[in-house]
Amino acid sequence: MFKKLLVFLCRRPKADPSVCSRARSVLIRPLSPALGDGIMTTAALAQLKEALPGVRTGVIVNERNRDLFSLCPLADELVPDGLTSALRQRGRWDIYLDYPRTFNTTAILFAFLLRPLLSVAFDKENKKAYTSSSVKVYDLYCPNRAMYHLNSYLKLTPLAFAVKEPVHYVLRAPQTLNPYPQDGKINILLAPWGSTRRLEPRLLAQAVAANAAPDVRFWLLNDGKSEGGGYLPALQIATTKADIAQGKSPSLYDFLAYIYYADGIFAIDSAAVHAACAYDKIQAALFNNHKKKLCWYRPLPLPRTELVLSDTETEDIDDFSTFSAQTLKGAMARLIERVRKSDK
Repeated sequence: MFKKLLVFLCRRPKADPSVCSRARSVLIRPLSPALGDGIMTTAALAQLKEALPGVRTGVIVNERNRDLFSLCPLADELVPDGLTSALRQRGRWDIYLDYPRTFNTTAILFAFLLRPLLSVAFDKENKKAYTSSSVKVYDLYCPNRAMYHLNSYLKLTPLAFAVKEPVHYVLRAPQTLNPYPQDGKINILLAPWGSTRRLEPRLLAQAVAANAAPDVRFWLLNDGKSEGGGYLPALQIATTKADIAQGKSPSLYDFLAYIYYADGIFAIDSAAVHAACAYDKIQAALFNNHKKKLCWYRPLPLPRTELVLSDTETEDIDDFSTFSAQTLKGAMARLIERVRKSDK
């Protein structure tokens, strides 16, 4: 009953989409507080800044992504999430862009209290109580039927004129010291896990063992779990020839420093890939051969990024067992060779 009443009360007259061409302020709610989603959101900020000179941009943040967006010079304001914050921001924003794919009560109330000139939602999955037909707090629903990448969602809106190519992410360099020894060795950062997925330790170990060399040191990104989530023992068992080190359990700034200062990055579909894109690092980005996932989240098509796909298609975006050892060995070899040919 409460949700039905909320839907009934949280209505607003339809706004004129032409406000987009003269907008002076845009507030974004990112797809999620996850680090990778946040990094990809910086592309929209860059597009808006270029298309609307002088526009004031804001991002809704919480404790998980506040520090990340503090490193993006294109985010003029970081707006705390919550209904009290929505009331304080009431009437301050011309356009509100709501990226999350699900409806929730707090977000609906936030949009209603915010009162922007134009409120836009993207791919929203219908729920029993909340549907794109019943929730009238948004002026426009812009489903991603064209399967655009997350960083090109503005193409779905009247702000399509803002989307310029090439797309790029914008993050300041982390204000931390270089964590790698300066001894002339090539430092390859291994990032074999994401928030919900991981590469099998034995497969990573085989790729490292096949590419051990005197001038290469492999650094295992620490996820805060004992023994690196099982990777360190597997690496030590697989080879005694490789120089293997494990980084400390990182804060956000430490994590970005490991990315920023690495000579090369070997990472599965995770925030590490998108951070490497932001800093234009040499990397091998391992992604499942999953159509939707690739459309939405593939890395930027940068010359220094090699997109490495799994050997077979999969319906499970978190299943990285579809990579063969041969594919991973080859990707690692090419990564190291590209680093050797670069000026590092």
